[in-house]
Amino acid sequence: MGDLPATLYTRRERFQGYRDALDAAGLPFDRTLVETGHDQEAARRATLRLLALPSPPSALFAANNLASMGTVLALAAARRRDVALVGFDDLPLAEVLDPPLTVVAQDPAAIGAAAAELVLSRLDGDRSRARRTLVPTRLVVRGSGEVPPSSYGTI
Repeated sequence: MGDLPATLYTRRERFQGYRDALDAAGLPFDRTLVETGHDQEAARRATLRLLALPSPPSALFAANNLASMGTVLALAAARRRDVALVGFDDLPLAEVLDPPLTVVAQDPAAIGAAAAELVLSRLDGDRSRARRTLVPTRLVVRGSGEVPPSSYGTI
């Protein structure tokens, strides 16, 4: 899988969330700490590039599960246990990694149920305006996101 289009809604939303979190923490946005490749290999290379910076980030956010896998591989290859990592989307076996991967988890069943409800209401004649349905995510703290950060990067 190659890079996801910059216009992809979820990509834009996750990036805005990153920017909002920096603002809330009073931290500046640094474009050099942001990588846009979202497949596993691009994330692995991006992580190695970030780790090679003169002042590498001490915390990383991987915006999807493929990016999380690439980041985990790079951190393991570099033997870096001093970099916090939080991924978006859970991974199979995330809890058995060392350290276990902290993630922002979606609820696929709730997303599917909301979509089905909307489709069925449209099939029943609902002609109301388009609307947004938010399905909450949850932070699953497992251990990889607790390294005290001094700078932040996103992959």
